[in-house]
Amino acid sequence: LSGGNWPDLTELQARGRALLSAASDDPVVAMPAEFVMIGRVFASLGGLFLHYRPEIDFGRAVMPHLATLALEASQK
Repeated sequence: LSGGNWPDLTELQARGRALLSAASDDPVVAMPAEFVMIGRVFASLGGLFLHYRPEIDFGRAVMPHLATLALEASQK
């Protein structure tokens, strides 16, 4: 995924409306603090990615780690 296709403002607004609609259809009474913090981290990362639009080859970055985990799991 080199670069990727980033959503434009219209697509982001549509996603936001869909999220708000889903939240009003099924309201959450309480949310764990850890979930809120993870949400903040992902929102911050999303903003940075949208601003800088890095060209990241996720396969090259992730595959060595997945291969190591798969090898370790197969040896158990």
